[in-house]
Amino acid sequence: MIRLDKILIIFFFSLIYGQQPLLTGDEVKGLFKVVREFEIKDSLNNEIIKELELSVKEYEYLVELKDSILFEQDSLLVLVNKKYDLCAERLEEVEPGLFDNKYLWFIYGFLTKSTITGELK
Repeated sequence: MIRLDKILIIFFFSLIYGQQPLLTGDEVKGLFKVVREFEIKDSLNNEIIKELELSVKEYEYLVELKDSILFEQDSLLVLVNKKYDLCAERLEEVEPGLFDNKYLWFIYGFLTKSTITGELK
């Protein structure tokens, strides 16, 4: 766009201050052709810039989505660890102790009866 501005400034100053035009008809047509090409390139660049801005917005949305998913997974991991700890505590409470074993009581009863009656010889 800077080249276009310089060309137009030179062109207008040559028309204003020159007695006769410095550019021929073919040169003017060439300048207009160059100006049109620059306008087309500028419009294409604007479209590319808009597409890139949309891509950046989509990327930012995906990053936010990924962060929220990671946060949810972290909170789920914390909940699973708490559940595991609670299950381990409950298992310790429910698990039978040494004196809750029925086989141990059976053998203990057999031995005490045998020793009392003296049949262990």
